[in-house]
Amino acid sequence: MAASARILIVDDDAQIRTFLSLTFTKAGYIVKTAGSGDDAIAQCAAEPFDVVISDVLMPRMNGHQLAQWLARHCPDTLTILMSGWDPGQQCAYSPPCRFIAKPFDGRQILSFVANVLAESGEPR
Repeated sequence: MAASARILIVDDDAQIRTFLSLTFTKAGYIVKTAGSGDDAIAQCAAEPFDVVISDVLMPRMNGHQLAQWLARHCPDTLTILMSGWDPGQQCAYSPPCRFIAKPFDGRQILSFVANVLAESGEPR
């Protein structure tokens, strides 16, 4: 059996972080959370993640800024941005990030991430 993917969930809303953390943990993923872009950068600098799932609209550092940092400093990390307000059209970084629109349920986000991992050849 392949090793579980390591996921970092970044959102300034604690309820969303908790929902996603529980959803991915129950599905067998290794999950950490961050409440801000700065916290996410600190965690990514300290340990590798297979996937970073970040909200777009956050104070100080938004999801696009975080995705740009990840593209430069962690190019092997898959980046997924999520938002109910942003159409995700600015996700043209190299490597490109993926976008999922809110709202979504647990099954939808699990399927989305599994597909992104499968396309990249990463473990699920």
